[in-house]
Amino acid sequence: MRFGVSEMTWRRRWILALPLKGTVTLTAVGANSIRNKRPLLATGICAVSGVFHRDEGVSLLDEETGEEIARALMNMKSVEIEKVKGYSANKFQKILGYPVTSEVAFRENIILTTGALAALDSDQDEDEDDDD
Repeated sequence: MRFGVSEMTWRRRWILALPLKGTVTLTAVGANSIRNKRPLLATGICAVSGVFHRDEGVSLLDEETGEEIARALMNMKSVEIEKVKGYSANKFQKILGYPVTSEVAFRENIILTTGALAALDSDQDEDEDDDD
C-alpha cells in the first residue's frame, strides 16, 4: 500500500482516469453481468463505437437506459469486438482467424460507475419492498 491506499484503489483510479477511446453498449444481460462484478463477454455486447485498441479505456453503456455503468480496459480492439459481438468465445477463432481471449474485458479491469450503482440500489429497494 502507498500512503494507506491499496494497490487496487490505485488501479481503479487509474482506469477511471484513462482517456475514453470509445463506447461499448451492453444488452440487459451484459449490463447485469457487469453490475454483478463479472467479466465482459461478447455475448452481452450489442454495439461498439469509436476506434480503440487493446489496453485502452472505454465506457460501457446500458442499452436500455443509455447510461454509463462502467469503464473498462479492453482485451480486444474495437474492430475485433465488432466482429465477435453477440457470439460465444468458442466461435472467436473461426470468426477472426486467430486466437484471442474469451473475455472482452477482465473483471479486474472493469470499474463500476454511478449508473451501475444506482441500478443496484434500486434493485435492493425493490427487494426490500417485496419483503413487506
